Amino acid sequence: MILKRCHQLVNLSRRAYSSLGDEWINVSRRNGKVIIQFDRPKKLNAMTIEMQYRFGVLMRDFESDSSVSAVIIKGNEAGFSAGGDVVQFVLSLQNDKKFFYECGIGFYRGLLRLSEYKKPVISLADKLCMGGGAAVTFLSSHPVVTERTMFAMPEVFIGFFPNVGANYFLMQLPNNFGMWVGLTGARFIGSDIINLGLSKNYVRSTDMDTLEDALINLEQANFETVSQTIAQFQQKCDKWSIEPNNVKQLFGGSSVEEIVENLKGDGTEFSSKILKTFSNLSPTALKFTFNLLRESHLRQYSKNEAFSADFSLYKNFYGDTDGNDFSEGVRSVLIDKKHKPNWIPKTLEEVDDKKLISYFTTNVIDIRASSP
Repeated sequence: MILKRCHQLVNLSRRAYSSLGDEWINVSRRNGKVIIQFDRPKKLNAMTIEMQYRFGVLMRDFESDSSVSAVIIKGNEAGFSAGGDVVQFVLSLQNDKKFFYECGIGFYRGLLRLSEYKKPVISLADKLCMGGGAAVTFLSSHPVVTERTMFAMPEVFIGFFPNVGANYFLMQLPNNFGMWVGLTGARFIGSDIINLGLSKNYVRSTDMDTLEDALINLEQANFETVSQTIAQFQQKCDKWSIEPNNVKQLFGGSSVEEIVENLKGDGTEFSSKILKTFSNLSPTALKFTFNLLRESHLRQYSKNEAFSADFSLYKNFYGDTDGNDFSEGVRSVLIDKKHKPNWIPKTLEEVDDKKLISYFTTNVIDIRASSP
C-alpha cells in the first residue's frame, strides 16, 4: 500500500496529486484565511510521506492564491505533530529508494517555501511539537506555543540526525543552544521554547481557540496585524524548567569528543545526565548531527544552502545501507520497543570520519533549482 501511494505521488499530475493525503490533512477557508489541520490522532499526527508531500503542495498553491491572506496551521486533540512517520519511511526505503527520495524532496521544498513565505503563517503548536512538526512550527512567520507544548528534535535516539531544516532554525539560536537541542534530543516545554529563542509567542492553551478566531476575523491580515493580534494574548514566560548550566561553554567544542570531555570536566548533574544520554546514542548519528550543525554555523548558510545541504545528507545517508544506523534505531525504539539497538560502530573513535565527510560533499542537490 505504501509503495503504491508513493508511485501515485510521483506520477500524478499536479492537479490530481493535490487531492492525495486529504484523509489526514483537513483544509478549510474562513474570511480569506486558510486553516490547515493535521488530523491523524491515533499516530499523534505523525506525518506520512503522503502528508508531507501534500503539505508542500498546499503551501505552494496558497502562496499564489490571491484570495488567501494568511495561513493557520494546527493539530487536533493529540497535539500539533509528533514529526514524521519514520516506521513508514523505513518500510518505503527498504523497498524502493527512488520513490522514497521523490516523496521526501517535496516536503523539503515545502519547508523552504514556508521559511520565505510572502504571507503570514501562524502555527498554533499546542502539545506535541517534534521533528517535522517542529520544523513546520519554527519555520513559520508566527510560531505560537503554550504551557502544554512539548518540543524536541529526537532523531538521535533512532540513529539519525535532526533534519527537515533543523540545521537552519537551530543554528539561529544563541549560546550553542542549537547544538544542545540537536545532540541530546532533550525535551522542552513551552516556556523553555521561548527561552531558547525559537518563538516569541507564548499563549495559554485555553486561549488558543479564541486566538484562532481573532486571527480569522482580521479584516486585513498582514505580518503586522497578525503580530498585534497575537500580542493581545501574550503571557509572561516562566523561567527555565531545565537549567542550561554553561551550555555555551560545554557545547562549544570543535568535535563531539571535545564536547564529551567538556561534560566530563563539568561534574554537574546537568552534564552527567547528558553523558548518560550520549552513552545510549548512535556514535555515527552524534557525529552526523554535530558536523551538519557546525558546518551550517561556520559557513553561515543561507536558507537554500541549509536546506540543500540537509536534503543531500538525508539522501546520501539513507542510500548507504552498509553504514546506516537509522533502520536499526527505528527497529529497536519504535518497532520492538526494547531500546537495545546494535549501533555499528559502537564508539565515537571507531566512526570513519573520512566516510562521514563524503556524505556531505557528494551528490549535493540544490533544492531551489529543483523546485517546481
